[in-house]
Amino acid sequence: GPLLYLVEMKPRRIEKGTAFIAEGTIEKGGVTFGLVADDEWKVQLHVRQTGDFSVVILAPDTRDYKVVFANNLVGMSLHNRVTLRRVGLVAAPSHP
Repeated sequence: GPLLYLVEMKPRRIEKGTAFIAEGTIEKGGVTFGLVADDEWKVQLHVRQTGDFSVVILAPDTRDYKVVFANNLVGMSLHNRVTLRRVGLVAAPSHP
């Protein structure tokens, strides 16, 4: 479907300020990246423009989140072509 979850990771504790990063290329379609807690998107970022992209999403609070990648398709086409080159979490800086 146009908003179908493509990847839904298991919930894990993520500290406030931890960055979720994703880099890749969209040839056609679009994708939404985000953090989900209690079955609700807490932070999301939509990428619909073709070409290379970089996404950085900061965790707003310390809690258990699922990292989710979902289709973000507009119009009648359900065709999506997205290549991810790098995906990960970068820990928030520690404060002494």
